Amino acid sequence: MKQTIPQPKINDIKEMTYEDTTATLRRTIHLVSTLQSEHGHWPSENSGPMYFMPPLVMCLYITGHLNSIFTTEHRKEILRYIYCQQDGGWGLYAGGHHSSMFGTTLNYICMRLLGVEPDGGLDNACERGRKWILDRGGVTYITSWGKTWLAIMGIYEWSGCNPMPPEFWLLPSYFPVHPEDGMKMQSFGSQVWDASFFLQALLASNLSDEIGHTIMKGHNFLKNSQVRDNPPGDFKECLDTFLKDHGHFLIEIMDGKSLIVLQKLLSVAYILQ
Repeated sequence: MKQTIPQPKINDIKEMTYEDTTATLRRTIHLVSTLQSEHGHWPSENSGPMYFMPPLVMCLYITGHLNSIFTTEHRKEILRYIYCQQDGGWGLYAGGHHSSMFGTTLNYICMRLLGVEPDGGLDNACERGRKWILDRGGVTYITSWGKTWLAIMGIYEWSGCNPMPPEFWLLPSYFPVHPEDGMKMQSFGSQVWDASFFLQALLASNLSDEIGHTIMKGHNFLKNSQVRDNPPGDFKECLDTFLKDHGHFLIEIMDGKSLIVLQKLLSVAYILQ
């Protein structure tokens, strides 16, 4: 993208003016507009989970590619990130959760596979992590997903895991979850959440008339993302993430607010036409 709007030059002598502020805001909304995908949302990384990298390290170790894929610098940076997130053990997410058996076990194994000694690591990270695990009854208290990874590593019996049919991976590639999806460790997306915030910010700029196409695409994306009908069958006995009353009230409030504002804006634009 090449900016065509001149960048305001502000220093200690010149004071910020209304025109300078508007020009800066205009540059920003045009930049945000160019980052929008053709589907109407803003692709972004969902960072923070502490249980994405360890399974990748495990898979590379199992397949014999760990040393060929990860250089010394790779290992150094992975370990640095792990050390920065420890509070005795490790939680599910960086900075926002207390330690869990799942997060602590996976990150402990990750450190060991990357060459950290049993009592090594920054501030004895491995020793502290192992103590956290043992003080809470041992690794067998890990969640189902963690037991699966332990079994894959050959340090836990498959009979202790909940069954995961291998036929799942034979499903067509267009299914929502497939091994071919993604080139990095990730899980769910936050497209609706991010699109809602972006659209509210763009509307608040009072310059939305300059990016009408962006607003329209975002509006269509939110409308198409809304769950309007419940699935067939006894859905109330299942996980309710994808029901129209699934209870993710915070996301629903944000999206509902955005849709209401957009509907009003588009209605006014239609009347003016």
